[in-house]
Amino acid sequence: MSFENLMSQLDRFARMVKGAIITLAVVEALLVILIGVVTDSLRDTTNHFVPFYVWSLVFLGGLYLTLLLVRVAYDKSFPGSIANELRSERELTKLRRESQRQATTSQFLVEVIERLNEQTCALNGGSDETLCDRGIVEGLSELLGPVISNVNFLLDTQRPDALVGVYLKWYASVNNPHEGDTGVLVLNDTLPMPGIIQKNLYDNGEVSDLPLEIQSALKRSFRNQEFLSMGIGRFGDHDLAIHCSPMPVACNGDNMLGVLFFIAEEQETIPADLHEQMTIFNRVVANWVYRYDDCVSKRHGGGLR
Repeated sequence: MSFENLMSQLDRFARMVKGAIITLAVVEALLVILIGVVTDSLRDTTNHFVPFYVWSLVFLGGLYLTLLLVRVAYDKSFPGSIANELRSERELTKLRRESQRQATTSQFLVEVIERLNEQTCALNGGSDETLCDRGIVEGLSELLGPVISNVNFLLDTQRPDALVGVYLKWYASVNNPHEGDTGVLVLNDTLPMPGIIQKNLYDNGEVSDLPLEIQSALKRSFRNQEFLSMGIGRFGDHDLAIHCSPMPVACNGDNMLGVLFFIAEEQETIPADLHEQMTIFNRVVANWVYRYDDCVSKRHGGGLR
C-alpha cells in the first residue's frame, strides 16, 4: 500500500475519532442534564431519599466519568495533527534524499567529464589517436562508468539492476571506415536481458513483443526529438520501463546523432530532473563520439565526415 493511501486511511480514521469525540461530548451534556434532574428528585415529599433516584444518580455519575475518561484518552493518544506531522516528516526526508541525490549525480557528471578529458585530450604525452584503439562500446562504457554503476541514483530507486545503451544513427567503424556503421549498442546489462537487444534492433522489421516495444520507444524518441519514459512490458519477474533521451550531434542541436536509454524496473514516478540529467550526459557522449569518429578518420588518412 502506498504512503498516500495510508495517509488517506489515517485521515478517515482521524475524522471518525473526532466525530466520536463530538458524540461523546453531546452524550456528556445530556448526562449532566439528567444528573441535574435526578439530583432534584433525590428526596420525596417527606424529605427521605428515594432509592431509585439515588442509584440512578450513581449510575449516571459513573457513566459520565467513564465517558469523560474515554474522551480524554482519545485526545491524548491520537492528536488530530498526527497525519500532518507524518506528511511533514516524510516531506523533509524526501527533500534530504533529493539533496543527496543531486549532489551524487553532480559528482557523476564531474567524473564523466574528467574521463572525457582523459580519453580525448592530449594529456601526459597522450594522443587523441589512441581513442579508437578499443572500439566504441568499450570506450563509451568506460566514459559512462559512473553513470552505469549508479543508474538507480538517477532514477531515484532502490533497485540497482538496469540496462544502459545507446542508439547511434552513424559512427565511424574501425573495420569499415569509409562506410561507417549504425546500431543499438548495449553498454551494460545487469537485469540481465541476453539476446533481447540486437545491434540491428532499430531497423529490424521482424521484431515483436518486448524488442518491438523497445524499438518503438527508440524511434519515437529519435524522430520526435523527445524525452520519454514508458512501460514496455514484463520480462521474467519484472515489469520494465524504458527512459529515452534524444542525443543531438556535437555542436549541432538541430541534427540528431542517436538516443541514450535506460531500461529498468517500472516505478510509480521518476525524478523530475531525469530529462535534464540524461541531456547533460548526452552532450558528453556526443562530444566523445565526434572525437572517436575523428580518431578513426585520421587513422585511415581521411577527414572527418
